[in-house]
Amino acid sequence: MGKVVSPVTGEVERDLTIAQTTIDILAMLETKMKGNLSEEEAGFISRSLYELRMNFVDESKKTVPAEDSSTESEAKSENSKPASEESSST
Repeated sequence: MGKVVSPVTGEVERDLTIAQTTIDILAMLETKMKGNLSEEEAGFISRSLYELRMNFVDESKKTVPAEDSSTESEAKSENSKPASEESSST
């Protein structure tokens, strides 16, 4: 998720989509296993999910400014099309 160096590539890799999917799966498992775990096991899963969610939020905040600026520049370029292009497409 951007916090640990990958043993395969030797670089820090961030894939927030996979991270979100993993968090969702663990949360689903926590719900499904409710009542079938010891207090220690339930606490471990709960704490792990909390830490993963906080790390996800932290990593998401790091990517927001870059995404916002690219979205804004795309919107500006779409809005700045000449009127002749807009009328010819209709």
